[in-house]
Amino acid sequence: RYNAEKKKVGNYYTTPIYRFRMRCHLCVNYIEIQTDPANCDYVIVSGAQRKYECWYMEDNEQILTTEHEEKKKLETDPMYRLEHGTEDKEKLKKAIPTLVEIQEAQIGRA
Repeated sequence: RYNAEKKKVGNYYTTPIYRFRMRCHLCVNYIEIQTDPANCDYVIVSGAQRKYECWYMEDNEQILTTEHEEKKKLETDPMYRLEHGTEDKEKLKKAIPTLVEIQEAQIGRA
């Protein structure tokens, strides 16, 4: 989206560290962002402020991924699998009306 000036400013082991300098689309100032391969992130050098948005899957009613230990227990423990299966069926019964609404909305758009 931006015409940024890309400049190599160093290395993290063999991975290059880049600094991007671009003009703000709302004003005449510059924004400088630098990659941070050590943390798989980026660092804002100047001209901007980082926006942090925290969200939790439980609050948004999204499906939680199964933890490795829980997955292993599901595979090996038949009683745990039976209990977990009934919980999943109850969740499905609660979610069916919402799923039907989504499907109807998709059909209406098509």
